[in-house]
Amino acid sequence: MTSIRNGALLKCFPQAAARCHHLGTCPEDTMPEMYFLVRWPDGAIQRCYSPSTVIEDFLAPGAVYPLADFVERSRQALGIAGDRVRAKYGFACGSAADQLAQIEATAAGFGSVPEAAVTVEAITRANGQAR
Repeated sequence: MTSIRNGALLKCFPQAAARCHHLGTCPEDTMPEMYFLVRWPDGAIQRCYSPSTVIEDFLAPGAVYPLADFVERSRQALGIAGDRVRAKYGFACGSAADQLAQIEATAAGFGSVPEAAVTVEAITRANGQAR
């Protein structure tokens, strides 16, 4: 892994990236990571990760999405975000794929709930600041 250029390891390790953003020590070429806080149909809150601001093109704070629509929007946004990481650094973002898998698994548990919906509570930068 030492052959990966300076800072590239931070792109898909959100906790490390959040620390460097907070401390102001991130390399200038890091991805503009985002978090989106969602409320599932049972009221559970989940903090989700995106390695790119593209999530804002698909989800909006305060919006309520039918379950299937939320999953599809997440799939599209995280796919594009992963592609952006690959284009910039030459490797896929495992964190984006893992996040999508978590969203899909959680959503599957609500598949039989009539009119199940997901609310996007907030979208923030990696350092916690609202966009």
